[in-house]
Amino acid sequence: MTLAQFAMIFWHDLAAPI
Repeated sequence: MTLAQFAMIFWHDLAAPI
């Protein structure tokens, strides 16, 4: 997985509960 993919997933996980 690329850095962009990781960042996207990481950010999505943070924004998901909001």
